[in-house]
Amino acid sequence: MANFGILGGTFSPPHLGHLDIAEIAKKLFELDIIYLMPCQFPPHKQQCIETYHRLNMLRILFRKHHYIQFDFSEILRDGPSLTYLSMQAWRKKHPDDRLFFILGSDSFLSITSWDFWQDIILNCELIVIPRGMSADDIHIPDQWQDKADKIHIIRESVRPISSTDVRNAGNTNEIISLLGDDTAAYYIDNCI
Repeated sequence: MANFGILGGTFSPPHLGHLDIAEIAKKLFELDIIYLMPCQFPPHKQQCIETYHRLNMLRILFRKHHYIQFDFSEILRDGPSLTYLSMQAWRKKHPDDRLFFILGSDSFLSITSWDFWQDIILNCELIVIPRGMSADDIHIPDQWQDKADKIHIIRESVRPISSTDVRNAGNTNEIISLLGDDTAAYYIDNCI
């Protein structure tokens, strides 16, 4: 039996906070592999960098992390990216493995607005990592109280960075501090 983590998201653009989330999840849950699962058409977001550029930046940001692999299922799916469908597919492919969907607290706090959100937990456990807040401020939705043992709210936090922060950054030094040198260079050359 393997322990797999799935870190999904828009990654528009990917930033050092995403890297922190992956590193913490790997360490605390002894994950064998973390799959980055970028989405194609997030139903709840309007502004998105072209997929080609998002994938290139993910490769640059995570290139030194041997435990990272990519899952392109949401990019290849026609229509909007829906986490519950992806987790169903993962469970079918890996019926005996331990699956963790990894997300930041900002995403977890909005999860009840996702399509079929209650079905996500039927196929995986959740790792919730605080971003810009305390773990004590993260509350499990009432509908999941009976599944609280499958929701792991981590006490360790990550840099409070969002992709919106990057898009709103005012200068090159600020972009570098949010993305790291190489990812920032790519972003500045191709996405601004």
